[in-house]
Amino acid sequence: MSSRKSGPVATRTGLFERTSKNTAIQEVPQEASAPRIKRTFNIPNDVVLLLNEIQIQRYRQTGKKPELSELVTEGIRLLADHDEALAS
Repeated sequence: MSSRKSGPVATRTGLFERTSKNTAIQEVPQEASAPRIKRTFNIPNDVVLLLNEIQIQRYRQTGKKPELSELVTEGIRLLADHDEALAS
């Protein structure tokens, strides 16, 4: 058995190869952010539905689907700001 491919399989483009020389590759800039830590939380079904609704709403507004972790982070920070404002 030869390690070299021949025939139609050898001429196929790979999944991540450019199919055309004129195709522009758009690079996504990496944002400098704090390292993320994966955590698991139990949240009620209605909160999951709210997160999904907010995600859809943001997607319609911006055309970019936000990650659920981004929405949760934003919500926690807003809650912390709210609690801080109540304490002062």
